[in-house]
Amino acid sequence: MVGFEPMRPGEATADDFGSIPFRQTVHCFSLRNHWRLVTVLAVLSVAPACLLAKVMDVPAASPPPRVAVAMLSKRIRQMTRKQPRLRVPVAVQKTAKLEMIEDRMDGTVTSNTYFSTSIDLSKVPGDEVAEAGSDMPQMAAGYDNVPAMHANPFALILDKDGRDVPAYHPGPRPQSQPERGVPINVSVATESPAPAVKRLVAMPKKLQNFSDIEGALTISDPDWLALGHQLGRDCLQSGERLEIIYSDGDSGAGSSHILLARYVDRRGQERLIARQNDGKWDEIRNRAIYDRMVAEALARHDDEAVVEDEGGPGQRSALAKAKADYPEVMARMKQQKVPAIVALQVVDLLKLNDLQVSDDGALSKLHVVFRKTESGTVELVFLGVDEDGHEKRFYRYHGPLSHAAEFLDENGRSVSKPLMGNPVPGGRSNDGFGWRMHPILHRPEFHNGVDYDAPLGSPILAAGDGTVIKISSESGYGKYIRVKHDFSYTTTYAHISGTAKGLKVGDRVTQGQVIAYIGSTGLSTGPHLYYELRMGDKYADPTKTKVSAGTVLHGDALSAFHQDIDRVDDIAKSVVASAKSVADVVGDGIQKVVKAR
Repeated sequence: MVGFEPMRPGEATADDFGSIPFRQTVHCFSLRNHWRLVTVLAVLSVAPACLLAKVMDVPAASPPPRVAVAMLSKRIRQMTRKQPRLRVPVAVQKTAKLEMIEDRMDGTVTSNTYFSTSIDLSKVPGDEVAEAGSDMPQMAAGYDNVPAMHANPFALILDKDGRDVPAYHPGPRPQSQPERGVPINVSVATESPAPAVKRLVAMPKKLQNFSDIEGALTISDPDWLALGHQLGRDCLQSGERLEIIYSDGDSGAGSSHILLARYVDRRGQERLIARQNDGKWDEIRNRAIYDRMVAEALARHDDEAVVEDEGGPGQRSALAKAKADYPEVMARMKQQKVPAIVALQVVDLLKLNDLQVSDDGALSKLHVVFRKTESGTVELVFLGVDEDGHEKRFYRYHGPLSHAAEFLDENGRSVSKPLMGNPVPGGRSNDGFGWRMHPILHRPEFHNGVDYDAPLGSPILAAGDGTVIKISSESGYGKYIRVKHDFSYTTTYAHISGTAKGLKVGDRVTQGQVIAYIGSTGLSTGPHLYYELRMGDKYADPTKTKVSAGTVLHGDALSAFHQDIDRVDDIAKSVVASAKSVADVVGDGIQKVVKAR
């Protein structure tokens, strides 16, 4: 080290006169001599580095977890414009459905939509959701930003045991979070909406030409000609089935075109015919394509409302009474989106057949199939009731001579028309069934029927379906008409002024039909009706006797009804199969995403 120090005495020179003399010396560096300096330099070097590290040592915010996006299996690659992804379902309670082409009584065709649901009365509300399944993680919270309803949001709409669990309908597309290292799609091209896809099914009861089906759809003639040529037929026979999946021209995507057709013969053998990119038709073997298109058709149109209007004051009053009589049944049907008018029909059938919900669980499950017609009318088609391990099945029936539809059991016997206690609209009850003092003979006599007072000429209705077996006159009865009903009992209407015009013995009458008019013939003190019920060789009180007064089918009519039963059962199975197809397709896509993670 270089330094300066003062000169010793005697070393001064002339040139240094008047200045302070120094001499130059050299000191070698060593830690022993300079440790203080080294310590200061080290502290000055380390302190800023430590401060900088402290500032920079802030834990980086972990990126939010990526939401698993469910993707259905890809279709065969086609040179067409990019279509939007099929939206992932959001769990809600919905009924399964099937849109069908059916014949009207006038020979034309119409489009009806069938719905099916099962109601388990043996469980506490909410059990169906809790027990839907737990073999998949709770992923529903990632869709539509709503919490998961249960462990398995993509459980089958109807599982193998037939239990009814939540179905799903499409919700908004899930928004996935960006992930570090994954490119972000920054394309600004406008997304072209895919044409809506619909599905229609034809299951004719008799021969039906393709031209009849064509009349119910806005599909071009060349499409039908090409499909008929590929199938080698231009009509459907009873027991055959044709499913059409087509683009909906009403959605703004242009004219409608058949995209895929599924034909099933009487033996259950199926053929799948699909339109190719070049517009030609070809038979395909990959059924997964059909399943996916069915799922897409149902998903895109599964959020249509059925009917939620509770009608006028009369229907609201009936609903209030039904809720009081069958609170649990009404609550479950509302939960399953069953329309109010259908719920009332279900309760009426339960009440007429003395079926009650009790604590012993005798009435355990209801199976409901209803339909919405093209005109918007909603009506019950089938009701299955599980009671004590046995199922009672009731089917809607509209015979050629019936003024109103009724329900029959599997044996073709009415279950929905009780005998009318008062066949005179607005009639006032007078003498009842039992002992009385005869008003003319003035002696005690047993009154074998009931009397209803009404103005002369007031209409008298048939108390039930049956056949006119006698129109006559006697001293006591005066003029009267007698009807034998399908359940082998008879009703007599006496003291009448006359019968309906043209009515004769052997004619078939239905409940509510005008058959006679109020009179005062025979032993009578004034205009009234004597109404009598006879079961075998005994009289009964018609106001208190519970007996069915509807149709009992025989012969060809019964055979035709059994064919209708088979058709309704096939429709119900098809509705369930369609629902399971949607669940299978969506569930497979979800499981693939889960496994990939």
